[in-house]
Amino acid sequence: MKTNVSAERLTSQLVIKVNDLKAGMKFDAPVVFEGENMFAAPGVPVRSRDIERLKRLGVSTVVTMGNLLPETTGQEGQTLRLFYMQKAEGKCLREYRELLKRLSKVFEDIRKRQRSDREEIAGLANAIYRIVKDEPNQMVQIVHNMANSGDDLASGALACAIISTVMGLIKRIYGHELLKLTTAAMLHDVGMLRIPDSIRLKKGKLSAGEKDVVKTHPAISDSIIVKELGLSPEMGDVALSHHERWDGQGYPRRLKATEILDFAELVSVSDAYTALLYRKPYRQHLLGYDAVKAILRDVNTLYSPEMVSLLLKSVGIYPVGSFVLLNDYSIGRVAEKHVSAPLRPIVEILVDKYGRKIEPSREVDLGSEEFLFIQKAIDPEDVLV
Repeated sequence: MKTNVSAERLTSQLVIKVNDLKAGMKFDAPVVFEGENMFAAPGVPVRSRDIERLKRLGVSTVVTMGNLLPETTGQEGQTLRLFYMQKAEGKCLREYRELLKRLSKVFEDIRKRQRSDREEIAGLANAIYRIVKDEPNQMVQIVHNMANSGDDLASGALACAIISTVMGLIKRIYGHELLKLTTAAMLHDVGMLRIPDSIRLKKGKLSAGEKDVVKTHPAISDSIIVKELGLSPEMGDVALSHHERWDGQGYPRRLKATEILDFAELVSVSDAYTALLYRKPYRQHLLGYDAVKAILRDVNTLYSPEMVSLLLKSVGIYPVGSFVLLNDYSIGRVAEKHVSAPLRPIVEILVDKYGRKIEPSREVDLGSEEFLFIQKAIDPEDVLV
């Protein structure tokens, strides 16, 4: 093996000093530190921030059973997310983008206090209901893959409407009632459009006074929905109550448990979950798996147990569309969940254990694989292929 790093071969192990690691290096076997802690999967480029993390932890060496792969030349790899989105371009994704474009226009009209088209709002709700009813897994996947694209309020509202509609279908809500739920979920946060950008987009910690301003947005949403858009008071109440909490510690009315409307409880959980998927001025985004764990930590305190259970049935422990590293070091995307076995979904394998793209991809049902399982969820922006 020819390398530019200081490495020592001990029996079958290659020991490499952390100070000699360089961003972009690839190995043909897993690289670990301090026993079994994963540093880099086979074929996945080493990142500068991972090297810095090892230094902060005081780690001096890493170990691999393999070899350093030859340096690549020419065009750099693309992120796994970009690779998959190019591969998956299709009807559902095109419809999602069109829905986002239309909803962004509605939100801009509301922000400018211009007259909004009620027929357009009804048409959007109908379109969301139709595509989610026909392709629930595809739309859940798109929510996870498209987080952080487009205007944050419009894309967040569309994500909440999609997940809420999936939850509504699983709860056996149909027809006009489901359309009301979809519409309320889509519009629940419109009051934020009237919060000054200096507060809404602030990167630092909000002052007590600024927090009080933000807490006015549910009442503003209610007013916009009922008085400006002429929609039902029930939809307005969903917006007014989406920050109420199961233990009574929410706002603005400190309602608790069964005092909160069912639709408001559902949208509250859907909103909290989808918000965690998006990068905010004051925090990083979470992967779907980590967002699910965050919601589970607050069940029975912030969120209704029934609605959290409904969320899990809708997206799974490893949500459809999540990217995962398997124990054989291949990388895939969760294609379909098993309600009875949430830790063993159907996975579309996109990258083999050597870091090579698999085209065409292949699906593996982990429910029928005795020795193959998910090792961890990964951020597709961190993987070059």
